[in-house]
Amino acid sequence: MRVFLKRVGSDFIFSAAGHPDLRAHLLESRYSQGDGSFRA
Repeated sequence: MRVFLKRVGSDFIFSAAGHPDLRAHLLESRYSQGDGSFRA
């Protein structure tokens, strides 16, 4: 996941037909380990 995060941006635009675009900026990421714990 770290390799992926290094290659992608933190700004996103979500688009759907008939709706205005939604802009988002990723501030912090947390990922589940699958056992209830999380890591950054």
